[in-house]
Amino acid sequence: MYKHPHTADAASGVRPAFSEFVHHLLHPQRSPLSAQSSLHSTKHFCLRIQQVRSGVCGVVCSESAKAAKQIKVEAKAQATFADYISSSRNHSASAAATELLQQAATSQKVQPYLALGAALWVEQNSACKTDTLADLDGRWQLAFASTSSSTLFWYIPVKEFKDINVKSRTVSLVSLLGPVTTSFDGSYNTLSKQDMQFSFSALVITVFERTVLKKPISFAEKVYTYYWLHEGLACARSSGGGIVLLRRLQP
Repeated sequence: MYKHPHTADAASGVRPAFSEFVHHLLHPQRSPLSAQSSLHSTKHFCLRIQQVRSGVCGVVCSESAKAAKQIKVEAKAQATFADYISSSRNHSASAAATELLQQAATSQKVQPYLALGAALWVEQNSACKTDTLADLDGRWQLAFASTSSSTLFWYIPVKEFKDINVKSRTVSLVSLLGPVTTSFDGSYNTLSKQDMQFSFSALVITVFERTVLKKPISFAEKVYTYYWLHEGLACARSSGGGIVLLRRLQP
């Protein structure tokens, strides 16, 4: 079994920027969770799931159900990857995981559970120990995110980008849908060499490159733990519990 499972929460994980916009219009006074009540850290998620497993969690709630579901999802993904390695005698686990993640990020043709299994394998066995955040400057395309309850949406269905400026410590989540560009702009703090805590404070919508809406917004802070960076690819654990795969577009 996976040594460091985390709870999943589609509402607080990666959500395409266009969906964020719709959610904000429908609920302008609501944020997904307050910064104080959100489960930000990976360690907190580990503890939470251990509570669910051992039965000491005093309240049966949706959070616990999601944590248990995430355990099953990641266990299935690990089993799928293990079966793939067993049938691929010419591949080491490390080489196979890297190859699968490259294919998943570019062609999106890797079976979703197999892609997740590869990402989990590198999280457990090849996680970076260096300052990965310092190397994230530029534009990244979000290719895969296991935060949805359906595998049909694990591959991001729209063009979605994350722009990171290390010097100014700003971050933007940009979504392209035809002539419409939706951008959530904000800033980030470094909690460690791998942990990026970020929040969005402005929404900008352009149509045919003309700004039609620009307004301040408020969303709960999230944390990405960037645990793997390799040849233009990055994997991160979202504070929502899911795994995110990104592909570098611009240095």
